[in-house]
Amino acid sequence: MKLLPLALAAAAFSNLATATVVNIDFTTTSGTGYTGLGASDIVDTGTTWNTAAYSGSGGSVTMTDMVDSSGAATLVDFTVSGIEGAQNPAGSMERLGGFSNLMRDYIRIDAVTTGAVLSVGGKFSGLVVGASYDLYFYGQGEHMAPGGPPSANYGQNSLFTVNGTSKQTGWDGTANGDGSLDEGIEYVKFTAIAINGGAEGGVINFNWANVVATGATPNVLADEATNGSTPPANTGSRFAALNGIQLVSIVPEPSSALLALLGMTGLLVRRRR
Repeated sequence: MKLLPLALAAAAFSNLATATVVNIDFTTTSGTGYTGLGASDIVDTGTTWNTAAYSGSGGSVTMTDMVDSSGAATLVDFTVSGIEGAQNPAGSMERLGGFSNLMRDYIRIDAVTTGAVLSVGGKFSGLVVGASYDLYFYGQGEHMAPGGPPSANYGQNSLFTVNGTSKQTGWDGTANGDGSLDEGIEYVKFTAIAINGGAEGGVINFNWANVVATGATPNVLADEATNGSTPPANTGSRFAALNGIQLVSIVPEPSSALLALLGMTGLLVRRRR
């Protein structure tokens, strides 16, 4: 029986040393779910994505007990609200390099009025309280090619905010994309610590907004989806797109994991006494 604390601590160490990747691909009811890898800096050999199909307006997407990238069950839940609709268009977002099923279809929000900002909320729950996670948000819509319609429908990139830090997606300037997924263009990356959400376990909240660079209440200094058309050029859009999200648990450094193991072992032994 004295070996039980050590066995429990070893199991905990095993969990600490294994990264978990949870992928979400947003699509229309007629869209095809994505199977493949995402951002190149994610150390991952799995290609399984949770497909979130959506149709309608003014609604939300909620997913519970999603699988990880290897197809194994997790306790991770996800929800986002305020969705205006979903699209599967023939636009100019990244579609080369095998990324079409990830980037072509997406859910979107609509501020309705040109120059207005709409920000909606979402969250991950069922996480480990106090653990660190990397979040990758993919956000490109259809109207980004030069010579597009002369309206505020340009861009359809997105502004994401986590813990007060905001980052915007952009466009590489090539119709159908350049065949790669790059940070600051197709996606943005954050690192966040899961807070205590009570019965929901660890929680990470985020906000998602359309990009507005001009007018009375802009939320960015410049629109990063450089469409090259005038007027207007790079002023933003009433729409924002969300193609997919990846959540990656951060594996502690060996020394940190060892300290956690020793601390947990000592705690369990003291409780045993």
